[in-house]
Amino acid sequence: MTDVVIYVRGDRNAIERVWQNAHPRDKRSDTTLVLFDYVVQKRKTWLKWTGDLPPKVAENEAVDIKSVFDLYDFIKAAKRQSVIELHYFTHGWEGGPVLYNDYEDNPNSSKREPQDRDPRIKDFALNDVLGGKERAKFAGGFSPKALVKLWGCNYPEETNYRYMLLTEFYGRKATDDTKKAFKERYQTFIRQSTYQYAMCVATGLPIFATPLGYGSNPFAPYGVYGKAAETAKKKWRGVFPPKVGDQWWCVSPYFRPDKGREFYERELNCTVDILDYVAYTASMAPPP
Repeated sequence: MTDVVIYVRGDRNAIERVWQNAHPRDKRSDTTLVLFDYVVQKRKTWLKWTGDLPPKVAENEAVDIKSVFDLYDFIKAAKRQSVIELHYFTHGWEGGPVLYNDYEDNPNSSKREPQDRDPRIKDFALNDVLGGKERAKFAGGFSPKALVKLWGCNYPEETNYRYMLLTEFYGRKATDDTKKAFKERYQTFIRQSTYQYAMCVATGLPIFATPLGYGSNPFAPYGVYGKAAETAKKKWRGVFPPKVGDQWWCVSPYFRPDKGREFYERELNCTVDILDYVAYTASMAPPP
């Protein structure tokens, strides 16, 4: 069976963001690369891809795409367990990856709005999108060991979860009560209000994404943390795993100094990758 790798480019991101940051876990062989390019609204395909970025093999004829439904439908129609990687190289928020930056007239509605082309958490509850039998089709397209990753930011504008982590959990005045209350509030938000959590529940896969309360940066110097990252010299080499000072798309350089990585690993029992993206799983925020 031919493996399928899917890259998604959205919302004014340069194509270099895709080619420079993709990092295959395994050596490619007999692999099909599919790029859902929402900037130019085309789906592009490369057969017999060996892992070169950008691909050196000839590109197949491009197909028009109009919304996230094209991506969903492609995965649902894929051969069972053939999709081994799915990466969203685009901006993001807690509600999901941003493909067009569309707005909803009524965000609280349980239905999709006709003009909305972006991913939504509600998609996983709608029987004609990713709920019901459609959920099984969507999940079935992924390999049980698939790597799914959302590279964009994840800090809600309404609540500063980073500040709360620093003060209510790790602050000098933090108590057992403030720590417990913060952790419960944090887990509740993840469970109820993040796209990656809904996706992990729907697919049964760990979904790597930016930790709640933090941003990500495609121009970051890997391995440099805190304020030092703001002035550090960096150079893109294109070799993964990166070395200190290599430019890569990393989670905020303040995540580790804030003890955010420690919080995810010790308190939420999460896997955190080399670039500090967190594996969202159903067990990290179980219902009370």
